Amino acid sequence: MHYFLVMKMMAVLSALHFLTLCGTEISARPGTVIDAVAGQEVQFPVDNQCEDRYEVTFRLLSSVVAVLASRGTDGSERRHPVYEDRLYWSATDSPVLSNVRVTDSKRYGIQLSCYDPNATDPNEEIFDLRVFEPVSKPVIKKTGNCSSPNITLSCSASSGTNVTICWEILSLSGDSRTFDGPELVINHVNEWQQYTLRCTAKNRVSNASSEQNKTDRCNRNNFPRTGQKLLWFSTAPILLLTLILIIFICYKVKQGATNKGRNRARQRPEEKIFCLPDELIEPTYVTTLDSH
Repeated sequence: MHYFLVMKMMAVLSALHFLTLCGTEISARPGTVIDAVAGQEVQFPVDNQCEDRYEVTFRLLSSVVAVLASRGTDGSERRHPVYEDRLYWSATDSPVLSNVRVTDSKRYGIQLSCYDPNATDPNEEIFDLRVFEPVSKPVIKKTGNCSSPNITLSCSASSGTNVTICWEILSLSGDSRTFDGPELVINHVNEWQQYTLRCTAKNRVSNASSEQNKTDRCNRNNFPRTGQKLLWFSTAPILLLTLILIIFICYKVKQGATNKGRNRARQRPEEKIFCLPDELIEPTYVTTLDSH
């Protein structure tokens, strides 16, 4: 339970951090990756080393290079029509992109041109912006029950950009484990304990955890084991062949005994008595054999 308490505290801190980010403006740093939450404002600061007169150019550096806005001390100013309602200038002449979107995840550049004949060629500072939708509270769905060898738990969040899922599992014995991935499979044959678990969805700007979920404690006798099923399926053909062989042998033995009895009956001698009229002559027995 201590493990889950720590995870809950981290989720609360992450939520407070998210609320803080949504209520403030991010100041980007050149040469780094800027992680922003959708809806925030991002300021691209200008390192102004010019004296009096200068011009700032804010450019999009993607597959197509385009000037999004420019502003000079001479009063000239222009903005790209696509960004006209979301791009403005700060008091320090730094461009600010408001209500950022996931599609704003691109590379940007700022050029500062000094109106000084002795000034060197302008350098361009590069900014790499990454915008993320915050993750929503994930939901756990369960497939399977104690009548099946496995149950499958799936975790998903309805919103969020580049979301990754991890699981925290705590058994009744106090052992805790973690797994990565949206699905978790529990094998009842090997694991029949009851678990308390939750999943966490997170990305680079936020994270959220599901409600605690308890798995059912299953009795192994509620369902056949996989090994027993395989053993039955492998031995069933052998048993059937053995039974057929026994029936065939019994039939042959019975048929042989019947034929033998018939042969003996055919070979048994037939005795006949002939009586002669002369009483002085003793009876004579004549034995005839069946020629069949």
